[in-house]
Amino acid sequence: MQKHQLLAGLLALSVLCIVLTSGCVQEKGATPTPPPSAPPTLSTSVAGGLKTCTELNGYVCEVGDECPGEWLDASDTFSCCSKPCTSSIREAGVLTIEPFEPNPENEELGDVT
Repeated sequence: MQKHQLLAGLLALSVLCIVLTSGCVQEKGATPTPPPSAPPTLSTSVAGGLKTCTELNGYVCEVGDECPGEWLDASDTFSCCSKPCTSSIREAGVLTIEPFEPNPENEELGDVT
């Protein structure tokens, strides 16, 4: 039994050596891969080709505003809209809190006290 284990171990070691060696050997005459160029920077690849929101005739939306048009890719903001922004607050800022009353639709929520 020990002979079989020894042979299996040697076979596994041989296969591992072959795999590692073949992965490290480079063919003769093969052209080496050139090193990668520097990654593009934001200023040269993205922002350099984008216009400002004003140049796009867009509108900068503030926090809480909705864009009724389309969002535009601008270099100076992530909130540039093709149409005037509208407030997402529909009421006069009044918040009403009603007491929680269990009913068949929400009884699986369990005890909230």
